[in-house]
Amino acid sequence: MCCLANEHELIPFRLRDHLVPFLFNEFKCEEAVVMPRLKTKAIKLHKTSSICRLINMVHSKYEENTHLYDYRIQFSIRIVKGGKKYDSALFKTRKDEHELLQFTEYDNNYINGFFEDIFRTAFIFYVNGSKQFTSVAIKEVINDFMDEYDLLELGFDTESLRILYYRETGKENKLTRFQHKSSNRVNNY
Repeated sequence: MCCLANEHELIPFRLRDHLVPFLFNEFKCEEAVVMPRLKTKAIKLHKTSSICRLINMVHSKYEENTHLYDYRIQFSIRIVKGGKKYDSALFKTRKDEHELLQFTEYDNNYINGFFEDIFRTAFIFYVNGSKQFTSVAIKEVINDFMDEYDLLELGFDTESLRILYYRETGKENKLTRFQHKSSNRVNNY
């Protein structure tokens, strides 16, 4: 174990709530369970993927020989009184053993920022694609996106996403977000 784990408080990795339904729908999985009030998926991350390499880089600050592990993200959507509850966890796996990964708050936010950039980029291209192939107003397209990923339930609103869309599409180059920004805030784009 590297010294970082001994110097800082570690907390289990957890995705921001709005990323759970988005990634739940968009990632292919090997293991899925659907019960009356619970949907859960475990996603294996392949070692050569960008996501796995990022997680491995962060994990290597806490432990040596991280190349020996595979990683899995588990997403759960539970229907509870008054709405839905979203959970996630990140596991390191070796053979048939799974261990929950814990990082500092900084590193949890770092990994979440990567997923947040994927989410925002997907949103922009979703709206752009819909705009090209339908005559529906942008607000309606944004509402469709929000419905597809349960975003209204998580505190998102059409107006803030509309502002994000126009801010991002006002740029000459579509991917400058990856050059200049890190996504750290969720509701107030």
